[in-house]
Order: sequence, then C-alpha cells, then structure tokens
Amino acid sequence: MSGILNIDGIDVQVTYGVYLLEGYCSEVLRYPSLKQPEINDWHEEDGIEVDLVNPTLEAKELSLSFFAKSKSGMHDFIGILTTGSVHQFSFTELGVTLSLRVSGVANTSIVGQTINFELQLSEDLPGKDYIYLAPTSSAQDEGYKIDALNIAKYGLIFLQGTQAAIAKPAAPKQNLTVNLKGKSGVSYDGATVKLQSKEIAIPCLMRASTGSQFIINYKALLYDLIRSGARSLTVLGADRVLPFYYKSSNVDYIDLTAGGWCKFSLTIVIIKP
Repeated sequence: MSGILNIDGIDVQVTYGVYLLEGYCSEVLRYPSLKQPEINDWHEEDGIEVDLVNPTLEAKELSLSFFAKSKSGMHDFIGILTTGSVHQFSFTELGVTLSLRVSGVANTSIVGQTINFELQLSEDLPGKDYIYLAPTSSAQDEGYKIDALNIAKYGLIFLQGTQAAIAKPAAPKQNLTVNLKGKSGVSYDGATVKLQSKEIAIPCLMRASTGSQFIINYKALLYDLIRSGARSLTVLGADRVLPFYYKSSNVDYIDLTAGGWCKFSLTIVIIKP
C-alpha cells in the first residue's frame, strides 16, 4: 500500500521502494513509561509517599521493521534519515505523526537485491505539542472510575483478571530482624505490620466507532493518567478508592479496520494498598 508511511512529507514506499512491515502499530501506540518519581517509603506507614507534582515521561524507544526492494533504495532511504537528527514520521493508517530520531539499524538480511532491516528509533520528547481532546466514546459500564471519570468514556473495559490483580494482598514491609551467630533462627519485631505499595498490570480493551475517535481516546487516557498528583481508582464493588500512579504499558494487539480496538495492559502502582 502506498501512503502507509510518510517521512517529512515523502511517501517512502513510492519514492524509495521501502515498505513498513506489520507490527508497527503496537510500537507506535505503546505509551512511554513514566520517569521514576521521587519516593519516600516510611517504615511506620502503609504504602509509600510519592512526589507526583509534575509527572514526566521517559523517551520512547521504537523498533520498526522494513523491507526494501533494492539496496540503492535502502541507501537513499537511510540517507534522508541522516540529514538532520529528528524527522516527522506520519503513520497514515493510524492518523499519528511522531517526531523520531534514528538511533541505529539492526537485523539486516539480504536476499538477492532485497533487504529486510529494522530501524531503531527514539521519540525524545513524547507528547510534545499534544493538544488535549476529551474522550467521547462509550463502552459497557463496569463501575470502574479513574478520578471522577467512568472509564467507559474512553471506550475502555478492564478485562478478566483485573479484580484478582487489585484484590491480591500487598506484601508486608520487612521489620527489624536480628540474626545472631550463637542462636538458632532469628528474632523478628512483629509488633506492627505495615504493607508495601503494590504494582499491578491491568488488562484493557479500548474500542471506538472510528479510527480517529480511537486515537483521540487513546491519547486522552495517557494525558489524564499523568496529570499532576496521584490518580484515584474506584473499584467495582469496593468500599474505598485506591490512589495510584501510572508506570508503563504494553500493546498486545490493535486493529483499526473496523473503527478501532486495542488490547493492551496498563502497569500501575497502588500507593496505599
């Protein structure tokens, strides 16, 4: 297909005979991870104290696979990417444009005149110039809320395994332990028990009626997850709200041919389990 990838306005398939291969959607849409916030872990309190006044994202590393019809086409393609460091990669099927920098070329294999290779890329400033658009979709209402917003507004569903992950008990914090060489076993201060913070992965499914609406909702979710301060998760059937922060994500599968849907996971840290 022509037009699947434009770099700085150039259709690389038409111009260079270079084809972007399947699997790129998951790489392009995978959320960047959060930079590790400052944390205090007070021994006498449950959970942790986290500085989330200004949450920031790590640069995102991507690996995209390509097929080139000729060596000369590949060389010309690589040539445009080494003219300046940052280039505009427009993924037209997704309606997404990223500012990416090439950090390497890997896994090159040659068969006759054709070449398969991978580009290692970095999105150095994820979210730069993003303008927030509120989610406007709907999904089955399962009672989960992030802050005051029902996750159904993102077209989002938490899949099977979510309740079990949330309900899994947090590990206790390690109390003072004394281990003397001349005495069997150890002496453990078990007068009080405090719980550690808890990291969980939530399996998710997001749907939208159109591909463009899916992208709006998907971007809005990350933006809302990294707003200043801790997020709150209202859990179906629970009697309390869990404070948490976003840590990372992974995309399992995405299909935009019928509107848009994506199966992915969100890794979050429950601050006070």
